Amino acid sequence: YKPTNSFASTEISQIWNKIVDTSIAEIQLPNPTSTDIFDGILVAGATTKIPVWIRGDKTGKHAFRFLFGYQSEDENDKIGYRKLQYSMSSQVYPSLKINAFTRPSTNKLSEFILGVEIENMQGVEIKLRQFSSLSPVWGISPTIDAESANNMLGYVNGKQTSFAYFKFSHLQNIIRPHPSPESMTMNAIVNFVLNENLPVIHSSMYLGASNVTLHEEQVICNSAPFSLFSRRSRTIWRTQSLANHYPVIPSAKLPDLFTLYFTDDADIVLFWEAPPLHPGGPKRYGHHFIIGINLSLQAPLQLLARIGKNASNLTFATRSMYAATVAERKTLVDSLVKTRQKDVSPVRLIFVRNINDGKGEKSENSNTMTHNFKACGNLVISFFAHLRNTSWENPVAYSLELPPSNDNLLENDFTWIGITSMNGTLKPEQEVFLQLYACFSRKGVFDINRWRLNVTVLPPGVLEIDLTDGKGVASYAQIPNLPFLVTVAQ
Repeated sequence: YKPTNSFASTEISQIWNKIVDTSIAEIQLPNPTSTDIFDGILVAGATTKIPVWIRGDKTGKHAFRFLFGYQSEDENDKIGYRKLQYSMSSQVYPSLKINAFTRPSTNKLSEFILGVEIENMQGVEIKLRQFSSLSPVWGISPTIDAESANNMLGYVNGKQTSFAYFKFSHLQNIIRPHPSPESMTMNAIVNFVLNENLPVIHSSMYLGASNVTLHEEQVICNSAPFSLFSRRSRTIWRTQSLANHYPVIPSAKLPDLFTLYFTDDADIVLFWEAPPLHPGGPKRYGHHFIIGINLSLQAPLQLLARIGKNASNLTFATRSMYAATVAERKTLVDSLVKTRQKDVSPVRLIFVRNINDGKGEKSENSNTMTHNFKACGNLVISFFAHLRNTSWENPVAYSLELPPSNDNLLENDFTWIGITSMNGTLKPEQEVFLQLYACFSRKGVFDINRWRLNVTVLPPGVLEIDLTDGKGVASYAQIPNLPFLVTVAQ
């Protein structure tokens, strides 16, 4: 832990976005007498402590074996490299039970709400020290101020449950991976199916660590012990997850086809502190990982759209792959194109009062208006429909329709005027604001979130297509599921 006065902070590091074996970690010796915490030298007669992170996934007793390697600075030493073995046992007790969920924000397109349920399994109070997220492009921020967070989130009483809420938003001072890990993985998989044996071209990327510190000490996520430990935990989860999703692909091939992180991946870690088990004993420190959050609307790999139409041709291709039978080739192709996540539209739509609202600068009373109907007649208000194509590869064609007044649920509710049907296309990750006009004839509280959006996913690089044939094109129909309330007072 490092003393800090910052409630929310961000660390950025550069990592190799590849699934590698990180079971062997090289940690330099820390010198407590030096200003450089990791100078790698231990002088004669000195003693130091080596920080090591250990993860216990199961309760009970665990035996750990350590192998230390070190080198003498004496060039004349005949035994320059030496090894030391050490073993220890540890007891893991039930501590915290954590459940988390994410949902899209209704205030901003590039924002998600993270909810964390924390149940204290012990009979004593547990001190929550820090929430951190690790992601290439996303970061967490608190929804409340520092003082409220310390009072509401800082502690969980024994056998009690607490809830914490955060906002996921795009990190500002970070460079997005280019080319995207999804595109590199997609190309590697297609080459693998065709037996080209061209592995994914791994590259370095920036990884952001956003921290919400609840007390006056902070865990530095970019420190040598924890950074290696977190990537090791991510590697174990990633390897197991890929093996379960793609059982037909040999495990030895997975590091050549997939990256460690996709663009919208995020991991959450919670650091906590518990009182000693016995009076006078040391405090107990622990952590919980939530690995594998993905904040993209669609599945990161749209394999069905890329190779689904050519599945038959790939199955009977003349070149053989790792197994030279048509049956095994068909099994591989079917396994890749099989849908494993909910098939949803890549387009998000929210209503905003003005363009600044869509950029996250919404004012408190932007949806409240005052109007004198007797003196001025009907009230006409302009709104904006904010659309975003979240796909990293496919453009989309959209058609936005506003229902006429006779389709509204309440008589004399409000009426859309002006253009009520709009069409257009969106490039990958493109946003657009469409101006709309609503007419109100009386005061009250109105839900104006009434629209129908038809979305057609286009092939990569195509911005126009004949939508009447319906060949190889995915289509979606969207309607709002949450209200957008407007208050009109007189």
